[in-house]
Amino acid sequence: MLAFPLAGLAARGLAGPVDAVWAAVLAGAVAGLVIWAQAVTGLGIGTAQWWLLRGLVDGSLLWISATAAARSGLRDPTSA
Repeated sequence: MLAFPLAGLAARGLAGPVDAVWAAVLAGAVAGLVIWAQAVTGLGIGTAQWWLLRGLVDGSLLWISATAAARSGLRDPTSA
């Protein structure tokens, strides 16, 4: 859940205030890169967890995608 605030801080730090088109493009690219990096890290963590816990999670590969989504800050929209 920290990916989005961290992405915003990184974008603001590199692009400054978004008062021009180029600043908005740069800020969006930086924010996207930070969120993508968090998802890739989550993918690696999820794969390692799945491999170690595959007997407990019934070998479900959904564990990997759920961990990547959670790491990137995404969450189930149906949960409260």
